[in-house]
Amino acid sequence: MADTQARSGLEKSSTIAAPRQRRSQERRRELARVAVQLIQERGFDALSVSEVAETAGISIGGMYRYIRTKTDLLVMACEDIFSGLRQQMLEAMRSEQGIPAKLETAMRVYWAACNERLSLLRLTYREYRSLPPEAQDTYKKQETDIADLFSDLIRAGMIADEFNEVDDRIVAQQIIFMSHINAFKGWALREKSAEQLLAEHTQLFMARLRRAPLP
Repeated sequence: MADTQARSGLEKSSTIAAPRQRRSQERRRELARVAVQLIQERGFDALSVSEVAETAGISIGGMYRYIRTKTDLLVMACEDIFSGLRQQMLEAMRSEQGIPAKLETAMRVYWAACNERLSLLRLTYREYRSLPPEAQDTYKKQETDIADLFSDLIRAGMIADEFNEVDDRIVAQQIIFMSHINAFKGWALREKSAEQLLAEHTQLFMARLRRAPLP
């Protein structure tokens, strides 16, 4: 009886906690969105916590439920930029047959994610030095994990004699950097559709990697 009551109490607590947790996550995302907007407009040094609070429609006291310092706003904006992306890439690859198809899918998922996060990418590049060391390490680890996934696929293709011999680590970093191109050169490519840019991106690397068929 006591066990049943205890389980019931835990279930009720979980039911109550779940909506609160979702609201908290939504509030954090909104604060991050506002922080990104204001940092891009004014720069991090000119950003004020009170301005973020006013724009987000939250009290200063409410702000400090989510942050301790102004730097936390920058961390909040950047910390989730690639969170969970490697897993998304792996899940998308599972339905593909063959290493080239898996690599193309991984590139497509990563490229699309980068182009959905152009504002965050620009912000991270611009304000990276303002991040505390632990936040810099988190960002670098996220990107390194994704680079390692590309590198592993390229190396597997070389072992299977499907790809040309290349430095897999260099090509992996080139894929990552070229996926960020719209964050730097979007003004020069604005007449091109997303589909065109992605097609050129994948063709560029697959043409470099694919081993030519034997005559």
